[in-house]
Amino acid sequence: MERYALRPDDHGFTILDLLTGKPAVLATLSQTGLSRDDAEHTLGLFKARKAVMDWAAREAR
Repeated sequence: MERYALRPDDHGFTILDLLTGKPAVLATLSQTGLSRDDAEHTLGLFKARKAVMDWAAREAR
């Protein structure tokens, strides 16, 4: 299941945390009002981080 998604907002794009229904937070900054390029890049970072965390959880079993 995907954890994060890109959504348009009033000032650009938001990276939405689908688990909480709230904007994702990176370094204490809510990821809202981003340009499309910045939002797509940051979304890729969130997805990569989740993939690493999922892998680590599987390896720890």
